[in-house]
Amino acid sequence: NLANSDENKIFFIENLLDVVLKIAVIDESDETRKCASTTLMNLTSCSDNQVKMANDDLVMGTLVKLAVSEKNPDTREAAIAGLQNLAFCQSNRARLVTYSNGVVLDAMKK
Repeated sequence: NLANSDENKIFFIENLLDVVLKIAVIDESDETRKCASTTLMNLTSCSDNQVKMANDDLVMGTLVKLAVSEKNPDTREAAIAGLQNLAFCQSNRARLVTYSNGVVLDAMKK
């Protein structure tokens, strides 16, 4: 998995994040969306990416959508883990709690 190396995680954020986000939302294949969700989870585990990703409305919206509406439990779990990874950074916590009227907390409860 290319997104599992910290060096590559930074490269992905700078160059391929938009593509991963599009795949996660619009691809018709459950397996492909699961891979995109897992990639996002891996990218959020890199401390160098966490603030940037938490402040990106498209990232946050995609993770929440995957966590709430995906049928595949593995896809949902990867998205929830991604949101949890973002919460490791203390400066992200207020953003996660207040994003879209608390939808992140609702997503994590499911």
